[in-house]
Amino acid sequence: MTSETAKAAARRTISAAGAYAGTTEVGANNRGKLIDLWNTEAGAPLGSPWCASFAYHVLRQSGFKSKIAGAASCNQLVKYGREHKLIVTEPQAGDVVVFAWDHVKPEFDHVGFIELVKRTATSSTLGKTYTLQTIEGNTRALHGRDGVFRRERTVRPAAVVFIRFL
Repeated sequence: MTSETAKAAARRTISAAGAYAGTTEVGANNRGKLIDLWNTEAGAPLGSPWCASFAYHVLRQSGFKSKIAGAASCNQLVKYGREHKLIVTEPQAGDVVVFAWDHVKPEFDHVGFIELVKRTATSSTLGKTYTLQTIEGNTRALHGRDGVFRRERTVRPAAVVFIRFL
């Protein structure tokens, strides 16, 4: 993929994810018209946690053509990325970031899209860190219901995987 094609794919992905910013759960936990659609597309039962289902929907909307078995699972997204050599070590806009909150891979807990790499730093105590602006589904703004929101997260490579699907 040429640099220009990759940039266009990243813009498409960020635009598609950002278009859903502000979408929130309606009624029961992990439910809502769009959330139910995303879980159905990813093969998850209604009412399931939906961050990976959202990511899969956005990827498909942005031009990703492949089917991923178990796409509603963060672990399955990482497995697919590994099997297809899509894992990258330096994040950029448009990449998927998969988080292991307890810092114990291979159990991954949450996923989002990198909208912007705001800062890369190295310290003697933490090592390398990235400060990312993300767009995530099944996350919460300061108050209110879970939904699709922009977040700022500082992460260490040991606790995340970056996947370049497009």
